[in-house]
Amino acid sequence: RIVAQEKLLASLKKYKRGLLMYYFSDDNTRQWMYYSVSQIGKVITGSTPPTNDRSNYDGNLLFCSPGDVGGKKYISSTEKRVSPKGFAFGRPLPPNAVIVTCIGLIGKLGIATTDMITNQQINALVVSEGFDYEFIYYAFENFFPEYRSKVSMQTLPILSKSEFEKLMIKVPILDVQLKISSHLAAMDRRIEHTQQELNALLEQRRGFMQQLFI
Repeated sequence: RIVAQEKLLASLKKYKRGLLMYYFSDDNTRQWMYYSVSQIGKVITGSTPPTNDRSNYDGNLLFCSPGDVGGKKYISSTEKRVSPKGFAFGRPLPPNAVIVTCIGLIGKLGIATTDMITNQQINALVVSEGFDYEFIYYAFENFFPEYRSKVSMQTLPILSKSEFEKLMIKVPILDVQLKISSHLAAMDRRIEHTQQELNALLEQRRGFMQQLFI
């Protein structure tokens, strides 16, 4: 059952990659318009509250760093938390902001589900009206693998706020954005559900193994 579930998960991820390639292929994007990231929304670069003052930390407010990004599409929790005082030192992001890591491994992505701040290794895009934030997430998911290959030879790749704002992304009209993001989001939900089922099987197997050797 575990092997079958692993194969299903791999197949779903491969199919989603194929969908991304299809939707963002040259044939399908001929009528789309180029926009710079700065035209799509407001870019906010994070900042870290002073670490020498512990009263800035150990609160209940989210403080996102690159380690919190890339595992799941939606970011609803973070390893580190800050107090209201620490939160005031940051640059708050609203829900639905698209989060992008911009130092080291560039292009890890997530979507904020609640208000949060980030550290300086992250640029976030607060998407403007007329653009679908989920579509922009998928446009970045399609864009950044090729971008990373171009900067991978650098000792420490860095995508500054000004460079990030200048990146050009092809975008269709809003109705098309919504149709594409809806299809891809449905695939992501199926992948996540399949991963959860695999995790449950692995946990069940660990339980069986413990019982065998007690």
